Amino acid sequence: MAGTVVGAIQYDATVDLKSLRASLSQADKAVADSAKKQTDTARKTSSEVASSSESGYSRLGSAAATAGKVAAAGIAVAATAVAGLATASIKGFAAQEQLVGGVETLFKSSSDAVVSAANNAFKTAGLSANQYMETVTSFSASLLQGLKGDTAAAAKISNMAVTDMADNANKMGTSMEMIQNAYQGFAKDNFTMLDNLKLGYGGTAGEMARLVNESGVMGTSFKATAENVKDIPFDKMVEAIHQVQTEMGITGTTAKEASETISGSFSSMSSAWSNLLTSLADPSANFDVVLKNFVDSVKTFGKNLLPRIPIVLDGIVKMIGELGPMIIQMLPGLINSLLPPAISAFLGLVTELAKALPELIPVLVKGAGDLLKGILKALPIVLPAIVQGVIALILSVVDVLFEPKMLQLMITASLALFMGIVQAIPQIITALIAAMPTIISSLVAYLTDPVVIKQLLKASVILFGALVMAVPQILGALVASVGSLLAQLWTKISDNFTQFGQNFGSSIGDAVKRGINGALRWVVNQVNGIIDMVNGALKEIDKIVPGNQSGMRVPRLAAPQFAEGGYTGRGGKYEPAGIVHRGEYVIPKEGVNQATGLPKAGVGGSGVVINQTNNVNTAVDMDVINRDLSWRLARI
Repeated sequence: MAGTVVGAIQYDATVDLKSLRASLSQADKAVADSAKKQTDTARKTSSEVASSSESGYSRLGSAAATAGKVAAAGIAVAATAVAGLATASIKGFAAQEQLVGGVETLFKSSSDAVVSAANNAFKTAGLSANQYMETVTSFSASLLQGLKGDTAAAAKISNMAVTDMADNANKMGTSMEMIQNAYQGFAKDNFTMLDNLKLGYGGTAGEMARLVNESGVMGTSFKATAENVKDIPFDKMVEAIHQVQTEMGITGTTAKEASETISGSFSSMSSAWSNLLTSLADPSANFDVVLKNFVDSVKTFGKNLLPRIPIVLDGIVKMIGELGPMIIQMLPGLINSLLPPAISAFLGLVTELAKALPELIPVLVKGAGDLLKGILKALPIVLPAIVQGVIALILSVVDVLFEPKMLQLMITASLALFMGIVQAIPQIITALIAAMPTIISSLVAYLTDPVVIKQLLKASVILFGALVMAVPQILGALVASVGSLLAQLWTKISDNFTQFGQNFGSSIGDAVKRGINGALRWVVNQVNGIIDMVNGALKEIDKIVPGNQSGMRVPRLAAPQFAEGGYTGRGGKYEPAGIVHRGEYVIPKEGVNQATGLPKAGVGGSGVVINQTNNVNTAVDMDVINRDLSWRLARI
């Protein structure tokens, strides 16, 4: 067990290394076989789920029934993740084998020093062991050539070069790849990328010579120039860069950041994790050390991260406290500007949805049916678990709610809420009383507004007119019904009498019909008088209310009466005017003088022309006299 105290946090890690190594060794083949098997199962399950129905709703309906298969697919995903971990471990180990082989070839007896530095690079350079060795081998040939094959010195200087690269990347912000390219160029006497290091030197041979001279690594007896800089060994260039970066305070930046900063410690932790993955597949790796390195890097990252969390949260709280009033102040304006478009968009969506409902409803109903089928199929399987879950939930809720302290808190909160409402009632009443004058004045102002009065008058006129227009229709229908009933009744009675009875009944019927017609005329005249008054009132209202030029009028009542013969009144040729009875003679419209209502000369079979002169001393209705005369002539 290893323990480290950072502030008030205790980190403990306990690892059974022997069991872990043994399990990993046994699991390699099992993981691969299991991953393949579970992946095949997942693909088969996915195919079954996808083809279980033609529609999306059918797939939803069958989802419940295939819950067990989906669980199997979940297991397959987990197995695939494990297989991916194993694959990454194997790839890392394969790369490490090649890189170690290259280091052993170049550094020979000093290769262990290079490998040791590589394993520690997660702290010193923020690199994984593989990344470290890949960088070293990219320029080691030139380094060894300048050192005349001194592998020990080459191992030391190569470690210094890689560390300087990492320090420069962390301090100056240049990418590690660009810096590596620059060093590889230096090894080939190409100095065009010297400015990538951002040390104040340009990308030329003369600038590299100036760097070497200012570092002092060549002593006072040698002065580098653009012409002889190519003769300077690569190891001296590395030492010169190291000296300049040390003077500038760049050296050691990576190691410091790996232990003190969040980003540096995270980079270190990531590199340690890569080393751990590689060691999982390396039977010769010192797994205990690699695992400890990773655990230590996690602790360092936690040490740097956790103290920042309260500070960040405190900053968030302060930010909310300062921005809250501003946001609240801006909220009405935002709502006023955003709410109308949102409402408009929502209404548009509702409208489009309503238009699409005829097509959507069958799909929804079918989908609901499929879903219900799937639920019913899965119900016997999942119901016991649901019941147990509900029971457990109820018991948990009961335990929480009826725990003495919880009950006390609930009662206290309820009383506080009730008392708050009671205490607020006087304030509410006072506010309502204070608002009443404003409310009343607003109502009065609204109701006395000329525009509102005009609208109310117009609405009243329309309502009154609609009611009045309905009265003649109602009375007309009623009178027509009564008249039709009496006519049918009299027809039935007349049919049961002899000719004498018919003649006698006809005489009496004529008298009855005249009486009824007289009564109907009186009723019609009274109703029409009222209608004329209403139309006059409507005409005057049109004059009073500006802009109310509706021109609405109530039609006069024309109630049906018993037939007496004569003129049926003006109208269309095919417009019905009553019921024709048996034994009557009807003259077409073409044979009637529309001005007098009498048959034209020679029409009706009589061939009689009557010159009529009426000398009267009292006001009479000439239309009535003419209709009566026409009726009598028709009986001749």
